[in-house]
Amino acid sequence: MKYKKLVGMLLLVFMVPLIFTGCFFDIFNPNSGGDNDDDYPKIEVVTIFKTEYKVGESLDVSGGVLKYFESSDEFELINITSDMISYFDTTTAGTKTLKLSYNGVFIYISYIVNALPDIDTTAIYYTSTYLITDDFGFSTVYRDYFKFKRHNDNSVSYCMISSEKSMAQISDNDFDSADWFGLNHSVVDGFNIYTSSKRPIDGVTSIIHEFTPQEDGRISLYKANYTNGSFSGASWGKYLYKD
Repeated sequence: MKYKKLVGMLLLVFMVPLIFTGCFFDIFNPNSGGDNDDDYPKIEVVTIFKTEYKVGESLDVSGGVLKYFESSDEFELINITSDMISYFDTTTAGTKTLKLSYNGVFIYISYIVNALPDIDTTAIYYTSTYLITDDFGFSTVYRDYFKFKRHNDNSVSYCMISSEKSMAQISDNDFDSADWFGLNHSVVDGFNIYTSSKRPIDGVTSIIHEFTPQEDGRISLYKANYTNGSFSGASWGKYLYKD
């Protein structure tokens, strides 16, 4: 009899602090995010929303549906909305985790943030070949070659040469006497865009280059001539390639 009383007193000593501090409740409370399948209420994702992004891209939960369980045989389907999401961040690349919450319960979901396609400053880029015909009717095959460099402040500049040389013949030394020009950087629709200021090519006309690195490694090139206060000779759809 004394033994039973002693056990009862010890249990009371340990239980009372847990009850009054709330720790006992938190341990078994499904709102604490426990993984026990018998904990209710709970949520699970029925239809997952977008979980792969580029740097700078916004959250997209369209089409996402969760199932909210009050008990094992009582649930409802809920459309996932952006205000249910926390810890979402696409400022840097990597594999990350967001929190999906509904009605006091939550789960964690992994998502991926991919780096934006960018310029390879170690490469020499080139255009498709084109013909230049002189005054005597002789045609020569040319390519335009581009190099880029990134500075300590993360800004980018470029230079361009036109040459009869093939890709196998061209080298970094061919750019030694080329002029370098700065580029303005912006991010639009998940792409890095580098745009030059007006670059004089003679006393009358300037040129503007816009470079957009693509996911396949190419760079799309937009070029426009600026003459007497207006743009002309704009061309889209050209690409720079690299080996």
